[in-house]
Amino acid sequence: MHKRIYEYTEINAILHCHSPYTLGISISSKFKEVLEEAKIVVSESVIIENVQSGSIELATNVSRCSEDSSERAVIIKNHGVVAVGKNLHQARSVVESLEEWSKVLMVCRIFNKKWMITSK
Repeated sequence: MHKRIYEYTEINAILHCHSPYTLGISISSKFKEVLEEAKIVVSESVIIENVQSGSIELATNVSRCSEDSSERAVIIKNHGVVAVGKNLHQARSVVESLEEWSKVLMVCRIFNKKWMITSK
């Protein structure tokens, strides 16, 4: 999967991890609410269905998503997160921002509150 992303994109760094809150939110629903701070770091993310780990199909699905330079994160349901960046620090920031974003959404859902952005 990593090799395919490098072959078909201009990406310099890839980070693949299994962030528990991000996976939980992606399995239960889509990321509809947006924390402005996270959006600055993450830009866009996409959630895709999982297929067999290590398969050509999974590698192709993830690398296709990574071709769009505005998408810095691919969340694979029931599996993990693939974040890309200019360097490892940027890719790590994407993962960390997604995980923090997911924690806020989880707390909002526990207390049955919607995340709202209010205009001034």
